[in-house]
Amino acid sequence: MNISENKCPVCGVPAHSKCSACYLVSYCSPAHQKEDWKAHRKNCSSFVIKDDPELGKGFIASRDIKAGVVILDEKPAVQATTWNQPSFFPFPSCMTCGLLMTFEFGKHCSKCKWPVCSRECEELSIHAENE
Repeated sequence: MNISENKCPVCGVPAHSKCSACYLVSYCSPAHQKEDWKAHRKNCSSFVIKDDPELGKGFIASRDIKAGVVILDEKPAVQATTWNQPSFFPFPSCMTCGLLMTFEFGKHCSKCKWPVCSRECEELSIHAENE
């Protein structure tokens, strides 16, 4: 599908009604918008991914987004308990690998004092370089 600002992707005639979610595609009629939805929904988003030479890759809004609107909902790669407050689990999680620690297993980093499960996790670059 070739996205064009001025032509309906279904019939190719001039179109002035844009998709209200992404504003990237124009349609000549509501019927053609409905007909194209199955194909367009794969690319329809309120943001686009851009690569900036100074800032790197990131999300850029493709339309005005109202405050409080969720545009991305993902589960975290790692989820740890708050290490210095009691919670459902009375033991902290390793700040490097996320392993739940017990009194018999685990210690605090010799430099930053955050909980780590082993010397290996204390010395891994993901922990050591971010102290």
